[in-house]
Amino acid sequence: MRRQLIALAALALVHVQAEAQAEHTNVLLQGGLFAGPTIHNAQFTQLPGVPNCCVEFDGGTGLGYGIGIGAELDTRTSIFSNTLRLGVNLSYQALPGTLTQDEVVGNIISGSTVTDGVVEHTIDLSYGMVALQPYVAVPLIAQLFVTGGFTVGMPLAATYEQQQTLVEPSDPDYTFENGSRTRAQQSGDLPDKASLFAALSIGARYDLAVNDALTVVPSITYQLGLTDIVSTVPWKVNAIFGGVTVQYRLPK
Repeated sequence: MRRQLIALAALALVHVQAEAQAEHTNVLLQGGLFAGPTIHNAQFTQLPGVPNCCVEFDGGTGLGYGIGIGAELDTRTSIFSNTLRLGVNLSYQALPGTLTQDEVVGNIISGSTVTDGVVEHTIDLSYGMVALQPYVAVPLIAQLFVTGGFTVGMPLAATYEQQQTLVEPSDPDYTFENGSRTRAQQSGDLPDKASLFAALSIGARYDLAVNDALTVVPSITYQLGLTDIVSTVPWKVNAIFGGVTVQYRLPK
């Protein structure tokens, strides 16, 4: 009896899916939002034409975000319990980050107290791009998919702010030669900005059907930068994005 009930339930599910496919096409339109940490991997002492001494920047972090629209094709090729999907998104991504590096500049002597003089070198990056993202979504279990694809982007705006800050001693009476606790402040467009951004992406998503036409898709994606954002120094940007997409299956 139990086996018969399971068989009937499976048959009913197939019937419902067949009816849904009969009423709708295999093309889905989609749009969504995403955000998450950015991871900057760098290895340079200074940006092109921007003086800096005497440390090497090796990385930093930031909080990225984006918005995207696109389309997905349900190939109706069954794998496990669902169908293979192919898609492409057009998105705007912001990939900011802050690179910091400390430098011990000497000993600060006050009476019998000796303190290291520490200067913090900082580069704050603002970076935005428009990107094309083709991908494939492979079903695993029920509505769980593994996704993989590429990101190819064109930077729209990239600027930087750089400065040195005296962080130790913390006593505000200690300053640089200019009478301030900050110096060497510079800003402007990112020099030698690369004209193309490329990355690989891999992630997972879970499709939550609202009805035959609408699906809400929470996801998480790791984006691995392949190209440097500055053409003359090593500086790549990775990101971990969590997001939510809404899909609409077009009717026949």
